[in-house]
Amino acid sequence: MKKPTTYAVHVVRSLIFFLIAFSSINPAHAIPPGFDATKGTWLISGRDSAGTAWDGSTIHFESQTADGNDLTVKGYFNWVGSNGSYGRENFTGTLYADGNIHLTGFEIVQPASSLALGDYVAVLDATGTQLNNGAWGGSGIPSNDWSADLLPDKPQISVNGGFIKLDTTNGYYPNNQDCIAATHYGRMVFDEVNNTLYACGKSGWVSINAN
Repeated sequence: MKKPTTYAVHVVRSLIFFLIAFSSINPAHAIPPGFDATKGTWLISGRDSAGTAWDGSTIHFESQTADGNDLTVKGYFNWVGSNGSYGRENFTGTLYADGNIHLTGFEIVQPASSLALGDYVAVLDATGTQLNNGAWGGSGIPSNDWSADLLPDKPQISVNGGFIKLDTTNGYYPNNQDCIAATHYGRMVFDEVNNTLYACGKSGWVSINAN
């Protein structure tokens, strides 16, 4: 959110925001079974009432804890505004059983520029992959126009306290037959004699000398 305003204006805006936001946002759907907000990054699209675009900003849910039928959530926004504003805003909040979500910013992490703490509401859709009908208020410029799409985490291999072990070539160039099809692209082997890593691509094996 954009630049801070005075405390009095903040109080008035917050009251108006909650009256409008919670009266206009209708319950959408129950939280999908097995929903986990932490499994991915949420990509924001939206503008504030001053016309600043916040497209490309992101929401990162770091934890969620069951509280009856609701979920208590914690995380942060990474804000990038078209006016040059940027920074991280930490939040806590609640995802209610009816799909409504309310997030409250409590800390702007430095370095940051022209950000203010905000209160945010939106509705989780039936698939658990979109936040729609979003609005925000607080001590900055308000918005009644934001949404977010879940970008799932890509698969990765992680080894804690161990190793990833590649096949070795015993000093020889890798077999060309092992790098001739599109399904082979990305394969890797290591020549332990000449300290050379080979990766398979469209042009065949590509060497990366480790010396």
